[in-house]
This record gives sequence, structure tokens and C-alpha cells, in this order.
Amino acid sequence: MSGQGNDFYSRRFEVMIDDISIKSLVGPVVPIKQMVTYLEFTENIFSNFVVGQITMVDGSGFMEKYSILGRELISIKYRTPFDTKQKTLTLRLSTMLDKVKNNLKDVMRFRLVSVTGYTDMLSKRSKSFKGTYSNIAKDICKEYYKQDLKDIDQTSQDIEIAFPYKRPSEMLTDICKKSYSTSSNQPNSSAGYVFYETTSGLHFKSLVNLYEQEPINYFIMTMTDRNRFDMDDLNLHTHLIEDLSINKAFNRPVQLHGGGLNSSNYSYDTTTKIVGKKDVSYFSDSYVSNNKGEKFNPVIASEGDENSGRSDITYSPRALKNFKNQESNEGDLASTKPFANMNYVTHDDSSLKFTCAGDSRYEAGQTIEIILPKNDASTNITNGEFSEELTSTYLVKSLTHRFYLPETGSDEMKTTVLCVRNFRSKAAPNEVRFEK
Repeated sequence: MSGQGNDFYSRRFEVMIDDISIKSLVGPVVPIKQMVTYLEFTENIFSNFVVGQITMVDGSGFMEKYSILGRELISIKYRTPFDTKQKTLTLRLSTMLDKVKNNLKDVMRFRLVSVTGYTDMLSKRSKSFKGTYSNIAKDICKEYYKQDLKDIDQTSQDIEIAFPYKRPSEMLTDICKKSYSTSSNQPNSSAGYVFYETTSGLHFKSLVNLYEQEPINYFIMTMTDRNRFDMDDLNLHTHLIEDLSINKAFNRPVQLHGGGLNSSNYSYDTTTKIVGKKDVSYFSDSYVSNNKGEKFNPVIASEGDENSGRSDITYSPRALKNFKNQESNEGDLASTKPFANMNYVTHDDSSLKFTCAGDSRYEAGQTIEIILPKNDASTNITNGEFSEELTSTYLVKSLTHRFYLPETGSDEMKTTVLCVRNFRSKAAPNEVRFEK
């Protein structure tokens, strides 16, 4: 299969599934592709591990003979038209959702979780670590998951931290709230990391840095003028959007209650016995506001009631002396918490959800470009007929790859994408006027 070129495929949703197999921890590897009718798996930057679901039809009593007990591994090998490499994904059966009798056949649905996710459920430890948060994240993954981080944004703050009886994912989630990237010129305002898993591995990434990536691909809602693109029919169809929905936007109650627009954080320093207070305002202090320009614009206007008052008050411990007895407040929860909260609760100020042709290159945490027409645009779009507000780069918050294996016909793969923005394409106006 690996030697087949792009012309091997003829339809938009076509996928080459080379094998689906099951392996018990106490048994052999058994091919089960002929039994599988549906399989899906989901990645999400705010969920630590890949999860999935599989539907199988058994008419020969295989499941009873094989003694399915939740200790089995499901592996799928597949490739999509524009990925030259075969993908292999292994998930563990974790739950039988239901089993229905249908014409002397058992139709069964199982919930799946990644091997790393299952390992995490088995591990709860009490341990302390020293070093930068990024190095601590590496150490946790290496010690408990027996694997290296695939992608990591380095941090600079040097600390000592203890975790009392926590799962590895809980340890990582805890340091996510305190971390900021060394590549940022505004350390505190870029606070807030995410730890998540994709088919390529584990990631420990700065949330705001994810928005800065170059888009991996673009998607369009309509058949644009073919002269604009150098592509064949199959290539063009892989950029088309289906079932587009514009999800909840500008959720101000959540943003206000979560301290996303303005907050006060009180702290007590256990080393110097000093009480501190930090007021933070989105429009003056946020990462987006301090980087506004052609790409980023704040989600609220410069004048408005969201910029006044304090919608959230928090309390955090701090220690100006770290374990090396040096004066520092880098990585201190009192310094990072207001900004991390701001970045977390405004990460999806606007969002879109759509379905496209399956592509094994797509992962959560990437960026894509969405090109949407104005409501009054013709089918032959020109540059001036795009929606200036909705057309922009979006972050892939989550995606679900869905595999359909019918009894007759070709296998298909579709991908459902939830993409988000923490900014506006156009600056929010302080005054609204309607032109005649």
C-alpha cells in the first residue's frame, strides 16, 4: 500500500484501510476488519488522551470464543490520498457500551481509550520534581508513560514542586496553569499551556503559541473559481466544507465569571509574609491586545462595561524565593494565574464546526485557514466577496476521524473539525453606523 500514488484513489472520502486487528494481553493478534462496520477516534487539546468508539458485527460467536474482557488492543492501519505514510493507531477496549441481537448476529459497540490514557488510569503517585516546567513535563511522560514528548514549548522558570498522590495527567494539568513559553516577549500574559495526545504523540504546548502557527491547509465553502487553484478534481474536493455550523460565540457570562475580561488576584507570600494584589484587564493586559494588528484583534471594544469593575477575584499562594533561595516570581501561580485564566476562557470566543474529507495528516492543535463567502456572494467568488470577519486562521481544538466500512462498496473516512479563535479578524468598533 505504501507504494501507491495519489491516482490510486478516485473518490473524495476514500481511504485505504490495510488492516484492523485485535490483540488480547494474553492472546494472539487476530484480524477483525470483516467484522467492523464503524470506527472513530477523537483528539482534543483540552482532553489529555485520544478516545474512540468501534462497532462490530459478530455472527460466528467470535467474541465469546475470544473472551473479550477489556484487556484487548485494537489496531488500525490506514492511509488517505494525500499522505504518503501509512498511519497505525492502537487503542484499548475500555467499556462495552451495548450489545444488540439482530438476525442471529451480535451488534456491539465498545468505547476505546489510548494505551497512554489507560496507563494514566493505573497510576497515582506522590512525587516531587525539580527543574523547568517543560523539563518536569518531559520527566513525567518518560517515567510514567515510557515515552518522550513529541512536541514541546520550552519554559524558563526553574522551580521545585511536589504532587501529593496525583495521576500523571493531573500533575501535567497542574503545571500547565503555571507555564509560559520562553519564546514569548510577554511572559506572564502568554501563560497557560495544554497537554494533549494526538496520533503522532504527546504534546505540551503554549495555548497562545498554537494560534501563531502557519495553517496546514485551507477550507472553502463553495466551488470557487478554478483558475485560483492549481489542482485536480480530487484535490479541490478535499478542501470543501460540509455541514458547517457557527457555534456559540462571545460567551460573555463564562468569560466574566472565569476572569477572562477583568479580575483581581490576591496573594500571600509564605517566604516574605507580604500580601499582594494584581488587577488584570483584558483590553490592556491580554496577549491578544498586546499583539493586535493585521492578524489579531481583541474580542471586545476598547470602550465598554467589560473593561471596568472586577468580575472575578481569586487567591493564590506565592513564594518570592525559589528552592535555590533566589529572588524570583517566575512561574509563580500568583503571577500566571490571572493571565492563564484569561487565555483559557477566551480561547473559543468564536468557533466553527464542519465535516471534510478524511485526511490522516490533520491533528488537534494545528491551524487551518477558513475561507467563507458573504451571504450575498455569487458562486464565482472574487476577492471582495469573502466574509471579512469569518474568513481567517482558526485553531483546531478537536477533531474526530470517522471510518465507515459497509458490507458492499468502498470504505470511507470523514473528519469532523471543531476550530476556534481567541481573536477577531476586524477590530470591534466603539460605534456602529449603517451606511445607506
